[in-house]
Amino acid sequence: MNDSPFSDDLVAWAGMAGSAPHRDGDGWALWDDGGSLSDILRHVDGEYELTFSERGAPAGFRMRAPDADDIERYLICRYGTVIRGLRGLPFLFRAWKPEDIKSGWTVDQSGNQWVLVSPDGVRRASFHDDDAVAFSWVAETSLDDLRASYLSTDGSPLFPGCWMGPPYKYEFTGVIPPGLRFAGPESAQGEIEDATIGYVVDSEGRIAPIDGLVRQGMFRKK
Repeated sequence: MNDSPFSDDLVAWAGMAGSAPHRDGDGWALWDDGGSLSDILRHVDGEYELTFSERGAPAGFRMRAPDADDIERYLICRYGTVIRGLRGLPFLFRAWKPEDIKSGWTVDQSGNQWVLVSPDGVRRASFHDDDAVAFSWVAETSLDDLRASYLSTDGSPLFPGCWMGPPYKYEFTGVIPPGLRFAGPESAQGEIEDATIGYVVDSEGRIAPIDGLVRQGMFRKK
């Protein structure tokens, strides 16, 4: 029986990543199997505040929001990253630069705290750092679609190409080395949208993220 404020779906999701709910003083926490990592949820001034502690260190602020579903979205992403790693799925890259925020959304920065503001000018949530930018890309998604995207190989339906952000375009600067193939449309030549192709795979199934190939000079951003 789940007596915590976390939804049954979130408890099951965290369980896939090896974490479970426990009481933590006046709040609740999701602890990993060893108890060394914990996401702690408390009510503060009528809102939900999420903090994080590692190996018993003082908890650090992560997120604060009036809507419990937004806390769940954040934790779906956090544990989704762990689940993808356990399943051997490609890493799901996310936007972090302020200029990559979803169209219509804005962030107000005050020190280490970033406030995410919706297109209608309403504060949606506060974050420790650039998590606010990535969250703009999940704020309007359904929880079911978000979970499904973390379980699919290429990040579909929300993040095809394993990219949570704007659709960057790339162009070739050279020839793809032998043994590499695109994890996407075979016909993509000249222009590549990161929303459809975020990585390449070698003949043994190893992942080579496209941003690494950009750093190597094989591609350049248009």
